Order: sequence, then C-alpha cells, then structure tokens
Amino acid sequence: MNVKMNFDKLIIDEIEKRNNQNVTIIGIDGPTAVGKTILANRIASKIKKNVFIFRLDWTLKNRKFRENKLKFYKNNNTQFLYEAEEHMDLSIAYNFLNAVKNHDFQKKREFSTHLKNLYNREKGSENNLSINCKLKKNSIIIIEGHYTAHSEICKALDYNILLLGQKKELLNRKIDRVKNYRDPEKTIKYFNLIDVPSFKNYLSRYGYNYNLIIDNTNYKQPKKLELDFINNWINKKDNKDNFQFTNIDKNLIYKKINLSEDIKKNFISKNEFESLIKAFLDIDSFIGKNLKTSINEVKIDINEKVNIEIKKLKNILKGKSIEFVYTNNFHNLYHRKFPINMGLVIKKNKTNIFIIIDINEKKLDFYFHWYGGTEKINFNRTISESNPLKYNFCSVEKLNILKSNFKKEKIIKSYIPTDITFIDFFRKKFENKKILTSSEELNISSSEIKKSLSSSLHIRILQS
Repeated sequence: MNVKMNFDKLIIDEIEKRNNQNVTIIGIDGPTAVGKTILANRIASKIKKNVFIFRLDWTLKNRKFRENKLKFYKNNNTQFLYEAEEHMDLSIAYNFLNAVKNHDFQKKREFSTHLKNLYNREKGSENNLSINCKLKKNSIIIIEGHYTAHSEICKALDYNILLLGQKKELLNRKIDRVKNYRDPEKTIKYFNLIDVPSFKNYLSRYGYNYNLIIDNTNYKQPKKLELDFINNWINKKDNKDNFQFTNIDKNLIYKKINLSEDIKKNFISKNEFESLIKAFLDIDSFIGKNLKTSINEVKIDINEKVNIEIKKLKNILKGKSIEFVYTNNFHNLYHRKFPINMGLVIKKNKTNIFIIIDINEKKLDFYFHWYGGTEKINFNRTISESNPLKYNFCSVEKLNILKSNFKKEKIIKSYIPTDITFIDFFRKKFENKKILTSSEELNISSSEIKKSLSSSLHIRILQS
C-alpha cells in the first residue's frame, strides 16, 4: 500500500516526541542516489535545536584500497555484496554513537569529540578529514548514509528511516551526479555490480530494523511503504542466476559459494575449505554405514568420529581455531532418528564462521553463517546408500537473499514439545504461534527452525 504524507512534518514530530532525553539519534538509510543527504540536510534546517549530521561516507576506506579490492569483481563481471563489511569501517560510527549514548549530561553538560582520519570525498578521496563535534543535552544527531540498520549502529538509534526508489531512477540520478568524473558506462557497471547487490545483501539481513520506509522515486511526491515492499526491492526471482547453483560438481563449491574474496584470501583457502567439506562428508558416510550395522559391531561411536575429524582439521586450519559447539544428541543415530544436527565454529581474530550440519535420511545440508550472510550447500543423497558417487554433485545457494521474506506481522513461532513448556513472557511482547512437536523425543532441526523464524519473526530492536 502506498500512502502520501508530509514526511518532513512526520519525521520532525517523531524527533520532538523523543527529544526529552539526553540526545536523540535519527538514522536515514537507503541505496545510492536515493536522496539521503538531501533529506538529512532539509530536516536539520527545520529543527530549531543543536543538530549534528554524521555522514556514513566518512567511514569509507580510501578510494585506492577500494578500487584494488574491486578489480577481481569487475574483471570477472561478478557481483560484489560486501561494501558495509569490507569497504567501510562502521566501527567509527558505532563507537561515536556509543560514546554519545554513554555520556552523562548531568555531570558534564557538553559532549565533545574530535573525529579524525575520515574519508574526504571532496578533497582527493583520502582519509584525511577531521570533524569536531560538540553536543548539549537535547541535541539531535542525524546519521545518514548506507547501512544505518546494521545491528551495531541500529541499537543506538531512536528512529530509523529507509528511503527506497525504483532502480532505473536511482541509476539516472547517479549517472548525473558523477558525470564530471566518471564515464556513464562505468557508472552503470558499478551500479549493477556493486551498488545494488551490496544493498540487496544488506537489506536481506537487516530489513526489519526500520521505523519508516519511504518510496523516494519521485522527490516531490514521496510515498509511505509497508515493510513487505522490501521483498520487491530485493526481487528474489532476479537473483537466482547469481545466487543459486544446482547440480554442480562438488569440486566447484569453493568457486560458486558466495564467500567474499577477502574471506577466501585471508580466512579460508580452497584447500582448507575442501578439507572441511571432506570431513563433513566422511562423518555423513560413517553415519550411513552405522545405520546398517548392529550396535554391538560398532567400533567407535559418532562422537569419537567427530572428534577425530576435528583433530585432523585443526592440523589443516593453521592460524585458526575450530570448535565443536552443538549437537542434538548423537544417540539418535542408534534409535534411527533424524535429523542429526551438529554445529561448529571456525575463528580467526575477530572473524567467525558458524557452521550447522543437518543430516537427514534423504538429504545433507551445510549452513555457513558469517558476516556476509548465510550460504547453504545441499547434497541430495540417501544416507544408507553405499554408492561412492552419491556425493559428486550438490547445490549451492545464498540463503539470506533467496529466502528473505519480510512480513508486517509481529509473530513469534515457538517450537515446543508440550504446551506447558511455553515461555510465558513471550505473550507480553509478541503474537504467538505455538508449534507443538507432540513428543519430547522428537527432533526438530535447528536449521529448519531458523529458516522458519527468519521468514516470520519480526522483532524490532528500535524504540517504536
């Protein structure tokens, strides 16, 4: 539903409602050329209070660094999905916001800070910009630019606005904006390979973190949008060629999986990744063999087998740790019950990849959860089948984009064995949908629950 409104008044009213606290922080987000800066400047000019505008462009890494990073994607005509994570240092923004939020204006009336080494778009595109910021109680901060819904920024916001627009119109605006220093053909390529894919990938993960969504295709007649419009902007049907690969040789997984080149270069190499997949397939094969073996003939149990594989991987994954962190009870193997579920985490410095292995009778799924989204690898095989070729082919998907599904409802699904195990405080916060598994012994895969929750659970971390 599209609703015409006076958005300047609506936003200013929302600011005034919240401006009985130390500092009110408003976010304005959206894809390239959608009008974020124009709206921020206009709102600031109409507020008769101390207003500081934080430009998220300031957190960009220098242009030379970014251009070097993008050579691979441009040369291979491959979409780049990770601008927020790899081209920006968003910690500059959330460290600033946290410092403001934690400042005690009763003890010290003025908050003062000096922001330095910021990206300077106006003078040489280097990180040599410095900004002084002074705030008093009841000041307003408007933080504008890409990625205000990112969890570390969003939790500091009092109100967050998303501007969207038709992609064709955004491209025309961008071509006009950069025409003095960039050829239109290069702008079109950049828009299609970097601007739109990065924002789609981000929106698929953080799209619930907005209070207001506006269609800004027409500056003069903006319209209010409902949350589910995000599905149209991401447009999953257009993404299958880039994010879904079926019936591929397992030796091509590393090439096809949408881990960034930065992760592949600095976190997990092709050899390490393939060793990881081999270990998972060996565990699956071990389980398949044991299904056909009497318990008395089993020489080692599944827990021992997993520990053996983890030990091998620790010798291969140099400079990283791998931990076995979760299972839904390996004893289910001996009761011939599926799914069998396990979780691992690989860590290096501050980067983690969380892996869920989901073993079912007719399929085997691996889920890789990392800072760039969720990747799924699927083998359709019969676990008890002895055919060594059953692992030769698989499918690879970027799940957070292909399965994103934004809904207006504030619903939480609770998977519980019996009604009396329901967590009561949920009643006060959410509309509840109980799903009774009917038996305390019945296994529900954590990945299945997560998939269901990701398409139905709407929990705002903002104040509404």
